[in-house]
Amino acid sequence: MQLLGFLARYFAWVQRVFPWAPAAFDAILMLWALAVTPRRFAVQERLWNQILDLTGVSEASHRYGGREAVFQGRELCHIHGNGVLDFILPKGVDIPATLNTHIHPHHVYPNSRWRTLVVDRTLDTLAVLTLLSAIREQRCIQGSFADSDAIGDAV
Repeated sequence: MQLLGFLARYFAWVQRVFPWAPAAFDAILMLWALAVTPRRFAVQERLWNQILDLTGVSEASHRYGGREAVFQGRELCHIHGNGVLDFILPKGVDIPATLNTHIHPHHVYPNSRWRTLVVDRTLDTLAVLTLLSAIREQRCIQGSFADSDAIGDAV
């Protein structure tokens, strides 16, 4: 998690020079996770496939590397190759208690509504799906919320 934050802060310029660099780096992260922690990687892939099975959710490439789940044309969440899943937590959506040890402030925007969830073998994937479904339903009720608002809350 700290590695991604460090790279985002100090090497964001690389993406402008080499647009393919985030995807290549994420592929390396994914291969590393598969080789070093295959069971956790299996949980990560199973969770990602279940997220994509949610109604109205499709997959796209994330601009900073990784895979993005899209709902109503906006990002619902994204996952990096090392099992770090990021999402915006809208006001009014509560985090299930079983996820408290897995969810942290975002690795780049710690004072925002962005949250980071670290996938591992002890993760309650049903609780994650419940949380993301609640976020998706909130978006249906209130309309899309701007990513900039999620970051702007921190200022």
